[in-house]
Amino acid sequence: MRTAWPHTPVHRSIATTSAPASTKTKTNANLMVPLIGTLGVGLGAYTAYSTLKTDDNLGNPSKDACASDDDDRRARRLRRWAEALSAEFPAADVRGTKGAGVGVFYVDGSEGKRGWFRKNRVLMTSPDAAVVSARTATMDPKLGEKYADLMRDGTLPDERVAAMVFLMVERRKGEASAWGGYIDALPRSYDAPLSLSDVELERELKGTNVYDAAVAQRAKVREMFDENVRPAMRGLSEVAAASGDAKLATSLNNATIDEFKWAFQTFWTRALAIPVNDTGEVVEGIVPGIDMVNHSRTKANARWEHVDDNTRPDGGVIALVSNGKKLGHGDEIFIDYGESSSEALFFTHGFVPEDDDTVSDGKGEHLVLYAPWSNEPASERSEDVARRIEALRLRNLPTNRVVLPARPPKRGIRDLEVEAKETLKVWVADAFALDNATSSSSSSSAVDDRSRVRIGDVLRAALGSKSASLRDTERTEESQTDATNRSIAIRRYRSSVRSTYDAWLDALADRRKW
Repeated sequence: MRTAWPHTPVHRSIATTSAPASTKTKTNANLMVPLIGTLGVGLGAYTAYSTLKTDDNLGNPSKDACASDDDDRRARRLRRWAEALSAEFPAADVRGTKGAGVGVFYVDGSEGKRGWFRKNRVLMTSPDAAVVSARTATMDPKLGEKYADLMRDGTLPDERVAAMVFLMVERRKGEASAWGGYIDALPRSYDAPLSLSDVELERELKGTNVYDAAVAQRAKVREMFDENVRPAMRGLSEVAAASGDAKLATSLNNATIDEFKWAFQTFWTRALAIPVNDTGEVVEGIVPGIDMVNHSRTKANARWEHVDDNTRPDGGVIALVSNGKKLGHGDEIFIDYGESSSEALFFTHGFVPEDDDTVSDGKGEHLVLYAPWSNEPASERSEDVARRIEALRLRNLPTNRVVLPARPPKRGIRDLEVEAKETLKVWVADAFALDNATSSSSSSSAVDDRSRVRIGDVLRAALGSKSASLRDTERTEESQTDATNRSIAIRRYRSSVRSTYDAWLDALADRRKW
């Protein structure tokens, strides 16, 4: 299951859980203040920490005791934990799906509330206290103050990384964690490119946009781990040691890059941008339970909303609400993750929707081409490249890439977006044009014949090279019939990329337009 940013997040304020939504929003200063003090360690009774015999298992989430759990077991564990925090499931259940991990399903005949949202039914609610966020981390009884210090001094550069580190710490706490029941319900591996080995990445995605993005992402994740996460874990370890918890202190010092990749993907595949009032304030966090709802653009039958309820001691709830479509008993509940392209869904979540028409018609998709100098170290760039980069900066244009539509425009270069045309003109500018480009920030969107020909040559060379790389990848995979979710997603993504390259190369053959 994967959850992501909503299409249009909504915040509501109510006086009672049975009253209509109020037009006046109350700022909830206690949003996501977890009830850790009252939860104690009881919620960790469902964890399998006692079976994690070695630190090697802790350092590799894909090999720990929960890695072999089936989806139904994860779902039951999640529901027990969530209900202990006052989550409610008036018209929904959480259970395993056929091939898509854990999902949420409609339960007919239950007492789904309708008061807050008029005719639409409340399917599930999760309290603010159950949300995993940076604020959750700062409320930890022993480590909370240290989390806050690490955020203030920049060791934890933002709230997202703080939430990721919190997930890592709580997983290492095991049964001592109040969040153990939820942590153990989470997947231990993901299908996104970040989870591929270097060999797999090269073999299966070479020649695609995702390959280039994944290479950059891996470098960034490693940098974050070395410069931010590892120092933060050491700082938290010192506090644990000072509190007398030598076992946790030792464990936190042994954090691995594999754990951070797990936490990184857990956050990005499940986090929501939660509006907490009408002023635009947003908290980014994971909502247990609602994070199990799967995605579909064509079958979306629900949405989520934050409800600020002054009758609750924990501040409010995030509610999963039907969107008016007819639901039958046992139907899976879906939400639309937003305007993400299928390529973005694959990069972040590791799947390409089978029912997604953007794969076939290019809607919402883009083709990203990187500048010829994008892989050159800055110290090794020529003066000519430096001038081109300066010209791009003067015009507030991307310095290392150009974004094109997934399907080539019918009238050729004249129908490209202005930014794309201006970027490509700088890429191919001769010495005279480059002098003009670096001496003034003004420009014209018109493309003369000489530039048009050069741009066509650059695009044909770049796309021809990427197409050849992709063909080599596809030949390598021809004999493989792997039917895992990851392999299916990769093949579906490569098919959409192949369609894009073919369409562009066919269009570029018309030199009157390019």
